[in-house]
Amino acid sequence: MDMTDQQAATASPVQKMASRRARLRQANLGILIMLVIQYALGILLVITAIVVVVRASVARQVTLIVTSAAGLVAIIVAAIYGANFTDKVTNGYSLGMALATAAALGCYAIGLFAASARQTARAPD
Repeated sequence: MDMTDQQAATASPVQKMASRRARLRQANLGILIMLVIQYALGILLVITAIVVVVRASVARQVTLIVTSAAGLVAIIVAAIYGANFTDKVTNGYSLGMALATAAALGCYAIGLFAASARQTARAPD
């Protein structure tokens, strides 16, 4: 038996309970911090999507305007489905959120490819 096992064996039930509560407080704090970050990222996601639409419009790149606008709409749709899912917890809302998120990913992947292709086409050899 090493020192840790001896300490654990000799810890009183009160000490064990205090230790469990301390770990539980730490876990709750961790979840709270993650939720605050998630909430902030959700707001930033929408703002950044709007910025991308504006930049695509200023650049007058039709493909990028379409993909970024569709991506913004998909993000908003995913948020709506997500909000409804948390209220009603149905498979349909979960699926809608997942499909809208996949659509947003697709839009921005296509936009990234289109922006890269335009930049490569304009670069001198």
